[in-house]
Amino acid sequence: MRFWYRCFFFVIALGFGFPIEWLDAAPFAQSSQQTVPGKQARHWESSVSLCGLSFQAPSDWIASREERLSSEHLCVVDLKSKNYDRLVGRDYPAHAWTISIEVYQKSFEELADDEDIIREGDRWFVGEGAFEQPAYEIKGPNWWGLRVDHFPMRSSTRANGSVQSEAVWMILSSTASKQAAKVTAGPGADDGPLAMLLSSVRFETKQ
Repeated sequence: MRFWYRCFFFVIALGFGFPIEWLDAAPFAQSSQQTVPGKQARHWESSVSLCGLSFQAPSDWIASREERLSSEHLCVVDLKSKNYDRLVGRDYPAHAWTISIEVYQKSFEELADDEDIIREGDRWFVGEGAFEQPAYEIKGPNWWGLRVDHFPMRSSTRANGSVQSEAVWMILSSTASKQAAKVTAGPGADDGPLAMLLSSVRFETKQ
């Protein structure tokens, strides 16, 4: 079939006076590209399923459940870069290059009380006093929530000190079950890794 395909273009090229060299260019390159499967294996992603959440994460990040913090009503997941020890200096915020996820067996309203979330008209605010920040609504396949892009926070450092910092702060609330998650993404995790998580995260509905 490929032989007759070449013959067809050879006749067209002669008839219109195109250079014969064109036969080895775009038409055949394009034909070859179309034989490549449309969805290639995403070796840069890994699938995570922890604490009743499933999502995609960069393959060079590690997800783990924090057993010492977890309880019957709380499950904590840390997602960290494999290069955390090299990227985060002793005086850096400890939450840099980290996404922390706290999953609660609570409704949005219950968690909103705990986190000082208030609504005024169609606007949302998180925090109190000088730490109050405006929030905006976000939505996923089976959840909705609130997001603050520059949430001020005091963070510990790896040198046992503390430093003023900020993070992306979010609440995700399941639309199918009584579950809600608080997500905090520190510097270095608040762009690509967080975007990958948000585009894929789902609450795993209990049967």
